Amino acid sequence: REFVVVEGPDFHSQLEQQLGLRELNETEYTIGVYIIGCIDEDGYLRREIDMIVDDLAFNYNITSNVQEIEKVLKTIQSFDPPGVGARTIQECLLIQLNRKADQTRDVVQAIEIVKDHMEEFSKKHYDKIKTRLHINDEELKEAIDEIQKLNPKPGGAVGDIYRELQYI
Repeated sequence: REFVVVEGPDFHSQLEQQLGLRELNETEYTIGVYIIGCIDEDGYLRREIDMIVDDLAFNYNITSNVQEIEKVLKTIQSFDPPGVGARTIQECLLIQLNRKADQTRDVVQAIEIVKDHMEEFSKKHYDKIKTRLHINDEELKEAIDEIQKLNPKPGGAVGDIYRELQYI
């Protein structure tokens, strides 16, 4: 018997493909590849920026700084899936909300909740949020609906799609 295994490019390869489509100099590209290598399977960058500066100096003899790393990281954060390269759940959700083409009132309020009231939101202190944002139950519900549509693990989604494409 013959077995055929079909597999798409893995998560990190997809990110590297997107990196290759950007206008970056050689150093920025190398930094980008290194950052992508530090992104975990959930899509998060778990390494501190200053540690990346040290890693690049030590391993690649690349002298960079926090600003340069963050600039390349911002580029990666513009890749698909939305939210990839975030350092926190808050940053992940904000990236996704800010990328929504239709910035409705609900989306704008969702951004405000995630940006300024994340702790209250995660603890479900909805009355505090309504008071601080001067919104009613319906407006709060619509904003929360927007947040709940987001993907808290952007790296996981890609793997699921490709696992579905695989067959033996």
